Amino acid sequence: MSIEEQPRDIKIDDGVCEMLRMHAEVDASNIQLEVRDGEVTLLGSVPEAKMKFIVEDLIYEYPGVKDVWNLLKVKQNDTIFP
Repeated sequence: MSIEEQPRDIKIDDGVCEMLRMHAEVDASNIQLEVRDGEVTLLGSVPEAKMKFIVEDLIYEYPGVKDVWNLLKVKQNDTIFP
């Protein structure tokens, strides 16, 4: 754990990742997130524009999340994170 990582941020990261994996409408296989001081930055890609906004809305609802920076790209059949 780096000095910047707070236990709250780790809890948010773990919880959000699990929530996205379990959601029926989300393909989280190419989504990476970073959490710092309760702010979540989304990186990577999703196959549909609709999914980009579903992910953002879900994360805003997660306890402790202050803000979401959605940098997801819409790319069909493309992988950013092998």
